[in-house]
Amino acid sequence: MKSYFDLCKLVFDRVFHRIGRIVLKAFRLGQLILAITLVFTVQNLGAQPESFQEYQVKAVFLYNLTNFISWPEGTFENQNDPLKICIIGEDPFGAFLDKVIHNETINGRRIVVNRLTDNDTFCSCHILFINSTMNEELSQILQRIKECSVLTVSDVHEFTQLGGMINLVRKGKRVRIEVNVDSARRAGLTISAKLLKLAEIIKDKRVMKGD
Repeated sequence: MKSYFDLCKLVFDRVFHRIGRIVLKAFRLGQLILAITLVFTVQNLGAQPESFQEYQVKAVFLYNLTNFISWPEGTFENQNDPLKICIIGEDPFGAFLDKVIHNETINGRRIVVNRLTDNDTFCSCHILFINSTMNEELSQILQRIKECSVLTVSDVHEFTQLGGMINLVRKGKRVRIEVNVDSARRAGLTISAKLLKLAEIIKDKRVMKGD
């Protein structure tokens, strides 16, 4: 329980000003623990389906990964290049992810969201969220970007065991993070020790061709 609270606070410190306006306008700082519980727990609130609440939580996690990942030198041509969060497959976040990143920057760099098709070039992305609708194409997608410095994220079953880097796993009414450090390292990415301390570290279940 302690590690889960630490993870919630770590993420919440980064986005309180953003999510506070979107989801938690009525909460004050003295109610921080209750607010964290609400944001990072999947609930049936109002008329919205449970799956939508789950992906609101995952959208917040996805945005916050930009604060805990370091890309190799030369990834960006200049300071004006945006950090691109890409989505392949059906978009489960809707407009919520766009609201989360609106006017946000990371190290002075704009953050943008791109919705891709299977014909697009994945290597132009910095974070690639692979929706479960692409489950049959998962191995092919990971193979296509294995030489690129792209952080792969999904919520597909055993994603990290199959070579993906970060899996947003729903356990009960909470979303937890699994990380394949070796896969990220092979792509030249560095994951913050703060995030690793709170995540479950997963090893490859199988080695990708060419490794």
